[in-house]
Amino acid sequence: MRDLRGDVGRAEQAERTRAALLLAAAAEFEQRGFAATSLTDVSDRLGLVRATVHFHFATKKALAQALVAHLDQVWHQIRDRSADEVGRAGSNDEAGVGLARLRWESEQVLDGYRTDARQRAGLRLAIEPELAAETPDLAADWVRHVGELLAPAGRSGAAPMIVQTFAGVVIFSARETEIATREIAQRYWAGLAAAVGPT
Repeated sequence: MRDLRGDVGRAEQAERTRAALLLAAAAEFEQRGFAATSLTDVSDRLGLVRATVHFHFATKKALAQALVAHLDQVWHQIRDRSADEVGRAGSNDEAGVGLARLRWESEQVLDGYRTDARQRAGLRLAIEPELAAETPDLAADWVRHVGELLAPAGRSGAAPMIVQTFAGVVIFSARETEIATREIAQRYWAGLAAAVGPT
């Protein structure tokens, strides 16, 4: 009979290596951009041979796509959780609930971007022209989602502007280390109150 304990140990080690590769790649892509980063840069950052990177990710593009997919997954988890988090308030006002969800989601997205290099790199990579055709269109997905949340307030037309301006806030917030995430989100929503109505 075959002892499967070694397989479990190898699988766990492979998963840890993959996670470390994603973090190293995120740092490299964030610092250098997609075009200037090589798989050798990623392997050197971890002190691994390049073959280890190729075992997990056949190409640099596959590694970048994994980071964009990670960001997409995190953002969908945030959106799913917002329904539960805001839904606990028990409001029957659909417009108010939609706006409350957007506020809650904006804080979560900002916090993740400020604290997780994989999310910062994923966002940068999501807008890389070389990757655009082969990665999820995160902006279009968010415009649809924001439009759905704003529809009960009759403000779905504001969704593209909200997503575009919020992307700028997210990117520049990484440099605002002295200001709390919640405060940045509150400033953002106060500035948009005229466009989306009272929040």
